[in-house]
Order: sequence, then C-alpha cells, then structure tokens
Amino acid sequence: MTIIAAMATDDQVYMACDTRTDYSGTGMYNDKGKIRALYTPDGEKILLAAAGNASILPTVLRAVKVSDTPDPSNIEAADEWASTIAEAITGALADANPTLIGPPDDNGASIAGCLLMAWRQHMWWVYTHTASRPASRVLAIGSGTEVALGSLHTAVALRVANPRYAVDLAVRLACRHATDCGVDARGPLIHTTIDPT
Repeated sequence: MTIIAAMATDDQVYMACDTRTDYSGTGMYNDKGKIRALYTPDGEKILLAAAGNASILPTVLRAVKVSDTPDPSNIEAADEWASTIAEAITGALADANPTLIGPPDDNGASIAGCLLMAWRQHMWWVYTHTASRPASRVLAIGSGTEVALGSLHTAVALRVANPRYAVDLAVRLACRHATDCGVDARGPLIHTTIDPT
C-alpha cells in the first residue's frame, strides 16, 4: 500500500511518501520511495507519484517525454499543459502489456491506480485523458487518504509555516491508521518541485 501527501506553496510543491513495500506479503522498507522526477530538456522538474498498481510509475517514466513547459504564472496554460501530459500518460498505460487501464464501467475506463503530478507551484490529480487541479492547495492519494487530508487541512487551518513538516506529519499519521503502509526510522521521503540550491 502507498500514501502520498502533497502541499503547494506560492513557489513549489512538497510531496511526501511512505517507504514500505510489500513483496508477497512481506513488508520491506526502501529508500527509493514512490515519488519520481521527470525532467524536461531544459531541466524543469516534474514530480510524479502513484498509488495502486506498482507498474504505473515505471511505465510512465519510460514512455512519457515532456518537451516544454508553460508560463508558470498562467494557471489556464498550466492546466492545459497538465492535461496534455495526462493524455500521454493514458496512452502509455493503455499501450502497456498487460494494460494498466481498467475495463470501462459506468464512468468509462480508468487508470489502475491513482496518479499525482506536480510542477513548480502547481499540482494535479491525473485521470484518464485529463488532469484536475484541487480546489485547495493539498492533495493525498493511496491508503489513509482521509487521515492525510485531515492532517494537511488542519495544518493549513492552523497556519503551519513549514510545509515539509506538514507533509511529513500527514504521511506518518496515515501510516498509523492504514494497513500495509509505513515508515521506518528515516521517516517519510520528501521531494520538492524545486531542487534546493
């Protein structure tokens, strides 16, 4: 199981994940995490995180290439750009063998899991063919989503000044209440869309 918690600030997104992975029922902790970076040719960093089928993230990273980025101050252009990437992700997951797109139901076909994407100060849920910006500046996916979102929304309401602390705590609390996700003594792995200088 996986828990990912993310919080956007005015200039970047902080994203944290648990470090437990289950192999045939045996829990193991690793330092790779469940968040990966995809870079554009000009060095722009895009964070991708996935919960659900473990093959989603490596498949996307191998198949999807991003050539340019929009003006980060233009929200409409950023949302259109994110949906273009979501379309490419949908194609890559549909082309995988076996496919990583679930069979259609009343709502159409869907990704065999959940994806979160962030670039600079923007973040989105990724669905088949589209990306959706959350109304708030927090997101969580995976096991314990409700606990993580509660923690993140509480941090916003209490004006917690340190977003790194907020996402760390959200993952730790979700791990206490969700089955098969967890962190060891190192704690959650935390990534940001802007590399520290």
